[in-house]
Amino acid sequence: MNLPEILTILLGLLLALIIFDGFRRALRSRNEGIKVELMSPESIEEVLQDSEEYFDHQENELETEIFDEPHDEEIHSEERKETISEVEQHNLVIINLSSQNDVFSKESIVENYESLNIRHEEQGHLSILDDDNKLIFSLLNAKKPGYFIDGNSSSDVALVLNTEKINNSIEAFDYMYSFATNISDLFGCNVLDENRNFLTKQMHDHLRTSIIESKRKQLARSA
Repeated sequence: MNLPEILTILLGLLLALIIFDGFRRALRSRNEGIKVELMSPESIEEVLQDSEEYFDHQENELETEIFDEPHDEEIHSEERKETISEVEQHNLVIINLSSQNDVFSKESIVENYESLNIRHEEQGHLSILDDDNKLIFSLLNAKKPGYFIDGNSSSDVALVLNTEKINNSIEAFDYMYSFATNISDLFGCNVLDENRNFLTKQMHDHLRTSIIESKRKQLARSA
């Protein structure tokens, strides 16, 4: 093999490496460009605070169908205190729903739950209301900026209950949890807690008990 042939081979290898590196950089840039940041509990609270409707239900009572389940498991006291503290910190109970595909949109949710009283707020989230048009809980796009507009879809949504703004918060939580399990069956998604861990029965019971304890403390302070 003479020198020109060797140089030709080396030049070909160099060009191949340059092309490969270009593809690699382009792919990495594309992946970084499509990354979507999920909403944190604090971000969810900020989105809801933009809605005036969110603050108009402090003295309203819910009259809605309740889905009760037995809750007989003993809950460890220290774990219960930690959960109660989390609920009291921002008065929000959050259930995340996560799918591998972008199955959630304003249209898909409203169409599949026509029998429910669902209102699309100006801020872009959905409010699930009772028969008297009083807020039970909110449904947000769990990907920033947290709202639904016509035509857009998401793989993640968050159900949010403000325990401080309604009187019958435990009934509202039972209703919201039933809605979450129904959506999970319908859309084939995972039910997660606010930290995006699987919402086990034990954690469900923690949340339910924390709401009861938090409400008792509120009543004690106001007495």
